[in-house]
Amino acid sequence: MSKKIVKKEINLMNVILCLLVVFIHIVSEPVSTLRVNTWQHLSVYIPHKLSSFVVYGFIFISGMKLFIKDTTKIKLIEYYKSRIKKIIIPYILSVCIYYVYFIYKNYFSFSASELIKYIFTGDLVAHFYFIIIIAQFYLLFPLWNAIIKYCKPLIAIGISFIITIIFNRYLPTIISNVFDGFNFIYNDRIFTTYLLYWVFGIYAGKNYDKFCMSLIKNEKKIIISFLCVGLIYLIVNYNFIINRNFIEYLDILQTIYNLSAILFSYLICIKLSSKDKIMSAIEYVNRNSYSIYLYHILIIFIINEMLNKFSILSMSKRLIIKLVLVYFILIGVSFLKEKISKKFTSLMGKSQGKTIFH
Repeated sequence: MSKKIVKKEINLMNVILCLLVVFIHIVSEPVSTLRVNTWQHLSVYIPHKLSSFVVYGFIFISGMKLFIKDTTKIKLIEYYKSRIKKIIIPYILSVCIYYVYFIYKNYFSFSASELIKYIFTGDLVAHFYFIIIIAQFYLLFPLWNAIIKYCKPLIAIGISFIITIIFNRYLPTIISNVFDGFNFIYNDRIFTTYLLYWVFGIYAGKNYDKFCMSLIKNEKKIIISFLCVGLIYLIVNYNFIINRNFIEYLDILQTIYNLSAILFSYLICIKLSSKDKIMSAIEYVNRNSYSIYLYHILIIFIINEMLNKFSILSMSKRLIIKLVLVYFILIGVSFLKEKISKKFTSLMGKSQGKTIFH
């Protein structure tokens, strides 16, 4: 497969995951407020729960995108600079914007120390924790290079699975025992909780052609596995919501579902990446996907305020309005931004010579 096709597939997966994140946060209101064990609740709970693999999927494709290239030629300092410029600085700016918004709404008063804490912990708004996670993986770039060089894929992925399960379950307990009862509440944003998906991603990127051919070759198995695991995953989780029956190995079921959903979604992306009309539209969103990720909840906050102001309390009406407006605004702004950028580039090219942009 050519790198161009690879890029299309990864970009499509990136956009799908981005739009699913937005969907999760749009439907979180009816999921948390509608009466359980009703068709109305089920109608939003099922797609909401099936979308729960998105963060793991982002981590997977982030590792894939990095190691699809020859990482031995990457200069470490330049790599860190690019991550700071493209990921960290926009993140810090978005945290500040949300913080100003919350001050404006009188949720709290300004505190420099609190703002810094929010930046480093990622807990000002729900979705920021992902940036904290991915920054750790970026920081450990030399380690991943060494693992790729010296470890066979099955061994590395197997060990990362064990580490992921153990640390996901027991890291807070380990820290509490070592540090005299310290209550560690940030296990959901420590890289060990997501190690399996990153390691799987870097090996998939390093052996990309084999990975894609394997997906295509096992297409039926992947689809059937996703449907079966997804059904079990939904039944077990909904049973827990209704009856509060705790399942001891729910984390392992979650891991199996995440992997099946990632493979299924990427298989779909391979199939759709040859559709030029779809991909041309997708590229607009893809180039703005990080901004969409950072600011979509702010749009949801503002729309929620408008709905409350106009006393629109019906959950179905609120959901429909938010689905339409949030996606329209985010995708519309992406298209508008691209058009303005192209127009500006065209004008600059005419005034300064085409070689500048070619």
